[in-house]
Amino acid sequence: MKKVLVLCLATIVALHSFAQKGQEEFEKGISFYQEENYTKAVSWFKKAAEQGHADAQYNLAFCYANGNGVSQDYKQAASWYEKAAEQGLGEAIEALKK
Repeated sequence: MKKVLVLCLATIVALHSFAQKGQEEFEKGISFYQEENYTKAVSWFKKAAEQGHADAQYNLAFCYANGNGVSQDYKQAASWYEKAAEQGLGEAIEALKK
């Protein structure tokens, strides 16, 4: 019983750290975006997006689509929207329909 409890606890800790991967970078990106420092926001969104953070992937795609902090690049935008959509992010799925 004790081994099962330890295994369950280890699984919960692993899942929690996986779910949080890129979260800190994403939050830094949000802060810079709110300050309208789009270049720094993109940098942080990209760091989080490369770690698989779906919201960061969506925000990075949005920046590419609108030229916020980067040169407007619809190909890059579509690529990041696709990555977020593959994770089930509804906003990204909708963006790809447009």
